[in-house]
Amino acid sequence: MEQDNKGFVWVGTRNGLARFDGINFKLFQQSANARKSSIASNLIINIKGFNNKIWIEHESGEIDQFDPVTEIVIGNGLPKKYKSGDFLRRAWIADSKGIIWRIVDGAGLIKYGPTPKSYNKKTNGFDSDTLWGIAAGRDGMLWVLTNYGLSSLDEKSGKVRNYGSGQLPDYHDYRYAVRFPAGLHQRKNGQLMWADRKFLYLFSPHQGKYLSQIPLGSRSDRSVTWIREGLDGITYFERGGAIYSYNDHDGLALVHGETRVGKDPIQSFLVDQSGLIWLGTNAHGISQTDLTTPFFPSFPFKEGFVSDVLKTEFNKSLSALFDWNIQDQRFAAPGYHIRSAYDKSRHLWIGIKQQVVRYNPVTKNFFSLPKLTQISNSSETGIGIKGLTISPEGAPVVIGYNRNILIYNQSKNAWEWLLPEGYISKKLGTNITPQDICMDQQHLWITTEMDGLIVIDHKTGNLQQLKQNSSPVSLPTNQLLGVKADPTRPDLLWIGSRNGLVCLNKKTLKAQVFNSQTGLPDNTIYTLLADRYGNFWFGTNKGLCRFSPVTHQVQVFQTRHGLLEDEFNRFHQLALPDGRLAFGGTSGWTLFDPDKIKEDTHQPTIALTDLKINNATIEHSADGLLTSPLNAIKELVLPHDQNTVTLYFAGLQFNQPHDLKYRYQLTGYDNDWVHSAHIPFANYTKIPPGTYQFMVNASNTTGHWSKEIKRLTITIRAPWWHSWWAYMLYATLIAGGIWYWFRLQLIRIDLSKSVELKKREAQQLRTLAEMKERFFTNVTHDFRTPLTLILSPLAQLIEKNAGTNDATKLQSIERNARQLLELINQLLDFSRADARMLTVNQSAGDLSNFCENTIALFIEEASKKGLELKLINQVHGNYWFDAAKLERILANLIGNGLKFTSAGGQVSLTVTAVQDYIIFSITDTGIGISDDKLAFIFDRYYQIDKNGRTEMAGSGIGLALVKEFVEVQKGYIDVESKYGKGSTFRVFLPYLPAILSTKPAAELVCPDEQLIYSNKNEEVCILLLEDNIELADFIAGSLPGHYTITKATNGADGLKIALETLPDLIISDVMMPVMDGFEFCQQIKEHQQTSHIPVILLTAKVEVESRMQGLTTGADDYLTKPFHVPELNLRVHNLLERQRRMRAYIQNQIGSPGFAPTKELDPFLTKFYHVIDQDLDNSSVGVDQLASRMNMSRSQLHRKLRAVADMTVSDVVRNYRLSKAAEFLKAGFSSSESAYKAGFDSPAYFTKCFKALYGETPSEYYKKNI
Repeated sequence: MEQDNKGFVWVGTRNGLARFDGINFKLFQQSANARKSSIASNLIINIKGFNNKIWIEHESGEIDQFDPVTEIVIGNGLPKKYKSGDFLRRAWIADSKGIIWRIVDGAGLIKYGPTPKSYNKKTNGFDSDTLWGIAAGRDGMLWVLTNYGLSSLDEKSGKVRNYGSGQLPDYHDYRYAVRFPAGLHQRKNGQLMWADRKFLYLFSPHQGKYLSQIPLGSRSDRSVTWIREGLDGITYFERGGAIYSYNDHDGLALVHGETRVGKDPIQSFLVDQSGLIWLGTNAHGISQTDLTTPFFPSFPFKEGFVSDVLKTEFNKSLSALFDWNIQDQRFAAPGYHIRSAYDKSRHLWIGIKQQVVRYNPVTKNFFSLPKLTQISNSSETGIGIKGLTISPEGAPVVIGYNRNILIYNQSKNAWEWLLPEGYISKKLGTNITPQDICMDQQHLWITTEMDGLIVIDHKTGNLQQLKQNSSPVSLPTNQLLGVKADPTRPDLLWIGSRNGLVCLNKKTLKAQVFNSQTGLPDNTIYTLLADRYGNFWFGTNKGLCRFSPVTHQVQVFQTRHGLLEDEFNRFHQLALPDGRLAFGGTSGWTLFDPDKIKEDTHQPTIALTDLKINNATIEHSADGLLTSPLNAIKELVLPHDQNTVTLYFAGLQFNQPHDLKYRYQLTGYDNDWVHSAHIPFANYTKIPPGTYQFMVNASNTTGHWSKEIKRLTITIRAPWWHSWWAYMLYATLIAGGIWYWFRLQLIRIDLSKSVELKKREAQQLRTLAEMKERFFTNVTHDFRTPLTLILSPLAQLIEKNAGTNDATKLQSIERNARQLLELINQLLDFSRADARMLTVNQSAGDLSNFCENTIALFIEEASKKGLELKLINQVHGNYWFDAAKLERILANLIGNGLKFTSAGGQVSLTVTAVQDYIIFSITDTGIGISDDKLAFIFDRYYQIDKNGRTEMAGSGIGLALVKEFVEVQKGYIDVESKYGKGSTFRVFLPYLPAILSTKPAAELVCPDEQLIYSNKNEEVCILLLEDNIELADFIAGSLPGHYTITKATNGADGLKIALETLPDLIISDVMMPVMDGFEFCQQIKEHQQTSHIPVILLTAKVEVESRMQGLTTGADDYLTKPFHVPELNLRVHNLLERQRRMRAYIQNQIGSPGFAPTKELDPFLTKFYHVIDQDLDNSSVGVDQLASRMNMSRSQLHRKLRAVADMTVSDVVRNYRLSKAAEFLKAGFSSSESAYKAGFDSPAYFTKCFKALYGETPSEYYKKNI
């Protein structure tokens, strides 16, 4: 066995070379795969340490040189011409140059080299060729033991000098075949030491003489093979299994064991750096002898703890001193009840049962005090004294099992009451069992078995009990045992408990607990004694502890330290006068001197023993993560994805390796040392990239941290995305991104400005379009109003002047007026197209009939011009199409054809269906269009000048409007024309077939005025709203003369008049100042007083949206300007007739028995009847009250009911009460009861009214319906 300079112990075995770190063995064996670390053979004879290398002797005779740091092996084969059996085993050395010198059995000495060199008696002058030992001296000389003494060899000159001894050395008992060499050792002072079977020799190389020859005193079967020197300067050797020491002061001493003859010889011997002695045996493993281990003499029980200690140490019996007999042991052994204390004179006081004795260590005599009859316990004999302490005046104080406390009066030689008899029992009861007691100047401190700590002021008698979870003081448990004062600090009290060692501050009563979490092996403190050095000693279930009350440092001793057992017993303790301490366990007792248990001063080195990365063990290899052995490297470099690291380590102190503690720190990761107790590894998961330094430190066996700290730099390489070039790339990308972002922002700002400009431009265009739309709308409205005044009376004039010369002129006026109206309509459509406000309003109809009706409009014109106009229709059935726009398209194209075709020509309309389109082809034989003009004919305001003729000149918007109408319907138009021969326009429109669900309405035949206005006596009130006075007068003059016409020029005035007069019908223009017709109509329909009045809207707005808006506001009818007067009269008549019929229907309903109004009939009536119901049986409620409840005046209510039902308020109220009375009669009420419930105060009047309305009396009605 050898120990390298790092502290590892190396062991040669029959299975390879083993390295021991105090925890694990690492084995190095012969391997074909690892040549550099492969030893020559697994069968090892011996290993030696030279030049910081481990040299290995194999059974084959080969010697390997092993580097314990790099774990590289250099082999040394056998010299030429030599075999394994030629050499004396274990007899070789390697000098400072690494050259092997080896003893040849019976043939001198050889030196290894390319050509081995032999040194023997013949060639060099050795006094014998039989050599026994060899050593290299510090002076460069080689020293050899021979059969006759000691010889020196000068390596350079080859000269030999022999130093014969006074007598022949006796190295071997030749009865044994195996010959062991003799160990030759040079001490630190330069002296050479060796020993044969009888003597120990000392020789001075400097003086060249023997210094001493010391008899070994006992027989041995061989010489001393190994001599080692410890760090303390003492030389140790093994002889026959015994261990000897030698130093110049004490000389030779046997320190362990005894020399035995014939015993299996020890195979190796080592004294390590901590002084631990190792013995390697043959097939019996390794034994260790620690000369520094505390010595705990232990004895098995004979009679018991107290009996054995008294007899062994004081030569006294338990029965003689304490009157102990066999009956006293029925409940507990005396060891559980012994209590002791020392006074200031170092007298020992011991109490058991009812007896206290004092021991004088000077006279070695015992003095017995009077028996304590006050604490006797007749029911449980043997249990008396439960606590013993010394008062500040030096008098013993005891507490008994019965809780009585007494003090010894020496002058009277009697026990006296310290507290009145039964004092504690009276205060706390009789179930408290004391365990121990301590006394100071002011207080008594009493521990109990289950009830915490009792504190009594022995001067005032004040009592306080401290328990677990009590306030404001809390103990860790109520189960307390021994109690001791602090050796140096009077304010502290130490208490043993079932839950740790308790330190109690007497002033603050605050407790500090020491238990297994703070380093104790166990929480139960069975015993508690103090030594002369201020340390506490206490026994637990898991060993004996030494505890410093100042530093709180704890040292645990167990069976591996020499104790008989680890478990101790309650109060089995006694401090002897000479300072030794006795503790009792379950099967024996231990007696030791605390002074001989020294502090461990060794500074163990620490080594890294194993490495795991990502939970996989890493072995060193040339191309791996670990290129050298772990403990040899200074830096560990790891990839970013192999950053979970577990490092194993070991403190290289081998006497008690399980007592070593560890702490480690990864600087840059840990903020402070991480204390791992006895755990010899550190684990780090997912270490971030960076450079760290791992530091690990070990304590010695007593917990003192070693100065030796092992350091290892750990570098976690950053992944490529965290490398410098990656960061440069990131910086470039970020800079580019920022630049691109700013560029985008600038582009966005420019785009935003552009968009904003376009928005403003679009807004301005929309505003312009709206202004244009309003302008054209207003203009057309202004045009339509005078046209209405022209066309409406013109029709009457033409009818009156039929057959006269003025008829033709009037017809010409009418034709031109209508042409002007058509131009106005085109102008309005053109403005809407320009504003992109055209919409498609499709309806289902017969397309064939539509085309026939359209072309019929032009037959008269064609006839006048002498043109042939024909229709070729190949499409039949119903289709979905926009009639208004299609009529304008066909009319414009047919009109142009007629306009540009000369007499005798032809214009035709052909309708065909091709795929998804209906094709309308308009062909004429007119003047045609030249090719250079075709591309422009659909442009706005474009006109073709035909030789300066203006009779055919148009506005230039017709064809452009046709194209707009076609395209808004998703169609298209094309044209073919040859100048002078005619043109063909084809319109393609995607019209879809439709199935009509209703039949076409029958033609409306305008009745004769006498039929329409048959009732000229009927009073009709019409409200007319028109801002054009002339048109308002014309409309008023067109209505029947017996109508009362009220006029207003705007909606606001009209609404006021309507609320005041409640007209029968309202005719309103749409475009008016202040309030237009749409808002006026909405106000009329929402107001409860006017909601029944029908409204006709007159407007120049002919588009569908305008009509829909008017109808949505509640208008009953809609008439566009210009209009025909008969049509207006007919619409007025129809609405008035509808109102009359509704009134008749309501009258009929009101006159029915049991009538129940509904909102569908009339919402106003429903509300009015609800008001009547509120005081139905109150006949005093009049018209004024009902009008007030309806928020109307009396006259307004009257006019409203006249308009709705053509009845007075009283008639409506009476009829409603009668209908309710009819319900009461049906429900079984009598005629009188029904009358009163319905609000009639006279049954007779009720009967009269009932019969007048229903044609039968209430009694008859009752009988009929019951």
